[in-house]
Amino acid sequence: MTGLFYSLTYGMSALFAGKISDKFKRIKLLIVVGIMWNMTSFINMIARSFAMIASMRMVFGLFSAFCSPVCYSMISDLFPPAKRTLANALFTAASFMGIAMATLANNLVGSMGWRATYGICGIYGLFAICIIILFVSEPERGRYEAKKEEILKQ
Repeated sequence: MTGLFYSLTYGMSALFAGKISDKFKRIKLLIVVGIMWNMTSFINMIARSFAMIASMRMVFGLFSAFCSPVCYSMISDLFPPAKRTLANALFTAASFMGIAMATLANNLVGSMGWRATYGICGIYGLFAICIIILFVSEPERGRYEAKKEEILKQ
């Protein structure tokens, strides 16, 4: 049931997230929403009701909706057109690896309980955000786009 709350919120938030992603520094946006979506795991760890878990799944959907627009935009500015297809494929593959890891988290629920599983997922996610902070910087927007002067010459 909580998957429905996540999916509906994610779907409704994606367009809004794309619009916001065009207006702000993408790396800062990715870091902020990444921290926020991982905080939902820690809040779920202490949840005392279904309503609280459902609410956090909705908040998780809201913040995770930013990931794809931000990342695809950054990929287009980090990689030249000849390498962009592979970069997009690697991002998509990583997304599905995340889904696979979420499926494996079900095994943790059986052995450690759902509260500990949320905690582990939150710690893992914050670790991933730390890697982004350390190794990824904001690329220049439109770095590989044809300049107006070049287009006018053609």
